[in-house]
Amino acid sequence: MKLLIDDIWVSDDFLLSGFKLINVLVGRNGSGKTTILNRIYDYTIDIDSRARLRRNTRQQANTIDVFTTREGVKSIDLKSLRPPTVFLIDNFETGLHPSSMYQQWVDLIHFAIKHHVQVFAVTYSNECIAALVRACDPCLTDVPINDLLSLYRVEYDGESRRAIHYTGRQVGIAIERQLDIL
Repeated sequence: MKLLIDDIWVSDDFLLSGFKLINVLVGRNGSGKTTILNRIYDYTIDIDSRARLRRNTRQQANTIDVFTTREGVKSIDLKSLRPPTVFLIDNFETGLHPSSMYQQWVDLIHFAIKHHVQVFAVTYSNECIAALVRACDPCLTDVPINDLLSLYRVEYDGESRRAIHYTGRQVGIAIERQLDIL
């Protein structure tokens, strides 16, 4: 599946790459996760603007639709939503009971696969990540976890940011061994 965003320069010296269909950002408060979501939003607008400038009046370029929420996944009604190209979800677990996180991920993953939607989500919860890993089970999707999921732990030391990239398989192993990846 061709993805809209493969990598992005967050700043002059900070490149995030290896994006998949489902991308999760974790890290401490102030590490820059929301800044990254904002940069991805700006990037999608730039792509759409360039496409509009290049297209001939007789040709129709696909418009990039971006759905963004800071109120978690609970605020999204997938049944009534026209599929966007990119989902940006800050604070994924806001308002969710831990027991419902798994089903929210299952629904979102199936929506993303069916409609070719790329998802970027921020979470502060190991429970949320564990629910995501369970929702990526190959019995539920035909997509292997390494082709479906990337996780980035964003760190900021007061001067520079960096992101540690985990493949879907690495996230699964960390959750299985009950390692803290936040």
